[in-house]
Amino acid sequence: MAVAARKASNLGFEILKRPVKRGQYCVDGKLCVAEVDSYPLGFMYQPSSSSTSTPSQTFSNPIPSKQRQRMADNLMTGTIAWDAMCPLGLGGSQILRGPSGHLIERLIKNQKIDKVIDAGYEYMNVFESLAESTERAVKNKENILCLVDMNHFPHYFEEINKITTEERGNAMDKLLELGERRQFYSQIYERAVCHKDGGTVTVICQVNEDVPMEDVREMQSLSDGHLMITPEGTIDHRTSLSRFGMGSDTKTLRRHKMLQRIGSHIRTELCQFNPQGVQEMAKDDITSQLAQANKQILLSMEQTDTPVPVEEQIVLLVAASAHQWTHPEILKGGSDSPLISHFQQDQKNLLDKLRSHYDKDLKQIAVDLDMALKIFQAMHRK
Repeated sequence: MAVAARKASNLGFEILKRPVKRGQYCVDGKLCVAEVDSYPLGFMYQPSSSSTSTPSQTFSNPIPSKQRQRMADNLMTGTIAWDAMCPLGLGGSQILRGPSGHLIERLIKNQKIDKVIDAGYEYMNVFESLAESTERAVKNKENILCLVDMNHFPHYFEEINKITTEERGNAMDKLLELGERRQFYSQIYERAVCHKDGGTVTVICQVNEDVPMEDVREMQSLSDGHLMITPEGTIDHRTSLSRFGMGSDTKTLRRHKMLQRIGSHIRTELCQFNPQGVQEMAKDDITSQLAQANKQILLSMEQTDTPVPVEEQIVLLVAASAHQWTHPEILKGGSDSPLISHFQQDQKNLLDKLRSHYDKDLKQIAVDLDMALKIFQAMHRK
């Protein structure tokens, strides 16, 4: 008992003797901030100098569903691989696993964000930052982007698990432990919100490669999507997924319908081949064509230093997935690619239509785009 209490104290927690609600005062000013296997864990509230939240606000329950509305917009980053396949909903949550600084810089530049709050990684600071984000979103109707470093949270959970095991005298059942782990992480991800009266809290949780996969899977099941980032800092298209914005009904999401359709199609295309299959072109005609399309898609989605506008993304992705190119390198380079340079000079009206139309005349615009691509293809057949 004494050992468990000492270990808890080293983490800044204490196992409380009686149940209390989260965010409610207990003995000696301690708060119940988490509960593992029915053991409430108290935390001595010592707010930072910049905190404006009360204890009850900092560790209160997330905003209830009756005060939420469905996400109706998403953050366009200009990074083709992100916007087409893994869109980030304004008021949603997303995991970034791997070196993500470059992508976050693009999000911060997005004009839909009123304020960026870096929550850091310490338990107390994270909850204070999330409380501040929620307060600003609800009271000021602001769009807040909250960055959370989740790399230390698995350590918190494992240590708390050990403490409660010692208190209990036997190991926790594995299924019960999985449920407790999920509840522990949900305290973070459930704080992303799109409030019914306006204002949003978008939560991006950064996770590095050292975090155990069982913890990553729990986070993935709670978040709206996740991006897996390669050591080179580019998006891994095959392992990055999003549950946001990829469905057939977009009435509650103002996302370009053509981009949505292309994104769903391209993700299916990419799942059919592994990277080796792209390099080693198959011998039979059908597989060879699929591998060629796969190669073209990857070239068109290569990240560039300059964000690519949505209308140019559509041109590149349609060209890569619906047309076969003798020299697919013309799709490479984003806004500076030979294909987009041609459209900027000779197809300005079509680019304007692609930019401004979300549902009107979608079929006709698709026909016009297909014709424009065929004309360009004929011009560059040799």
